[in-house]
Amino acid sequence: MGISMYLILLAISGLILITALRRRENRNAPAPRVYTSRAPPRRFPPGKLPSRAWNQHDIDEVAELLSHIKFAHGSSQGRIQKCTQGEWKYHFCLSLNIKSLIERLNDPSFPRDYFAFLELNNGNLDFFTYENGPLLSFRSAASIRWDENSLQLQTFMECLIGKSALNAALSELEYTTPIMQPVRMLSIEGSNRVCLIGPQECQRVAQLWAPLLAHPNLLSENVKGKALHHFNEHFGGVSPLATKSFLERWIVLEQGLGKTGTRIFPSFACYLAELAKMDERHAYKGDIRDLETQIAVSDRHMWTRIFAGQA
Repeated sequence: MGISMYLILLAISGLILITALRRRENRNAPAPRVYTSRAPPRRFPPGKLPSRAWNQHDIDEVAELLSHIKFAHGSSQGRIQKCTQGEWKYHFCLSLNIKSLIERLNDPSFPRDYFAFLELNNGNLDFFTYENGPLLSFRSAASIRWDENSLQLQTFMECLIGKSALNAALSELEYTTPIMQPVRMLSIEGSNRVCLIGPQECQRVAQLWAPLLAHPNLLSENVKGKALHHFNEHFGGVSPLATKSFLERWIVLEQGLGKTGTRIFPSFACYLAELAKMDERHAYKGDIRDLETQIAVSDRHMWTRIFAGQA
C-alpha cells in the first residue's frame, strides 16, 4: 500500500512539473511577427544602437560615391552639377539623430552606408538625375516611412529568379495568394522608385519560395531551369534565396524605367556606384541585348563579392 501511494504521488509530481515547464516555455516563446507600421515600439539598449565609430569612414566612402553623381538643387530643378568628395563632406553634411530615427522606425538594423547618405543628404537636395532618366527625390530622415502595400512581390521575385521563371511558376501553381503578398519596404524616395527591403522580409520571401524551387514535384524542370539561368546570369550561379549573406542584408530595389529595368543591389553603396553609371547606359544607342549583358555582368560582380564575403 505504501509503495502504491508513493508511485501515485510520484506520477502527480511529474505531471505538475511537466505542466509548469510547458507554461514556462509558452511564456518565453517569441511573440508572433507583426507586419505593420503600428507594431508596438521597442526600447533599444545602448549596445543595440550603431556606434559612431564607423561614422567618418562611411561618410568618406559615400561622399566619394556621390561625387560621381549629378544632382540639382531644390524643386526648381535648377542647374545640374556635381560636387567633389570634400564639398559633400563640408558643405552638406548635417548631424543626424540616429537613435531617434531607429526608435521611430522600430528597427535597429539599418545599414550604415545609408545612415551616412542621410547625413550627407538630409533634405538639402531634392533631386538626383542622369541623362534621359527620371529625377530621384530622396526623402529626408524625418519623412522616411514604412510602406506595406506599394511594392508587389512579383516585382521583387522577378529580380530574384527572373521574369520568365516567375511567370512559368505562377502558371503552374493553382493558388498563389499566400505566396504573392506585397513586400514590406522602407520608402526612401518620393515616388517609391527606390526602396530598402529589410532582412526579415527577405527571409519571409525565401521561406516561401526556396522550398517551392527545391521541391521535386511542385514545379517543373522547365521553371527550375529558367531560374538557374537567371542565377547564372545575375548571381554567379548562386540562388540568393538560399544564401545567408542575402538573407541577412538590407536590399536596395530600384524600379527602373526604359533600358535598365528593375534591379536589386546588395547595399546602398553599390546602388550609388551603379547610379553614377546611368548617364552612359541611358545614352547607349547600340543593341539593347548588349546593354542587358553589361547590366548582368555588373550584377554578377556585385553579388559574387557579397557571396564570397568580400564586401
